[in-house]
Amino acid sequence: MKPVRMKGATVFDQCCHNVFSGHIDGLYRYAPRRSGVACGRCGQELWTYYCEERLFLVECPQCRVKALVEARNPKEAAYMSLGGVKEAGR
Repeated sequence: MKPVRMKGATVFDQCCHNVFSGHIDGLYRYAPRRSGVACGRCGQELWTYYCEERLFLVECPQCRVKALVEARNPKEAAYMSLGGVKEAGR
């Protein structure tokens, strides 16, 4: 998948689309990890990616939703953004 380039879009617009697609300036090092937290909408396990300086990208592949959140750890990030009230798989 190529980086998104849209005529008339700002650099920030393009960055947002590239984050959503998982492709940022040709770098393929996006490797999210299981969070152990269920999505509050569909119940599937959320995935988290640590972006440095306490910033996490949390995603639900089933719902196709991603959220950026500042948190102390991946589990807290998942609960704060998209997580439901239960652990994944329970």
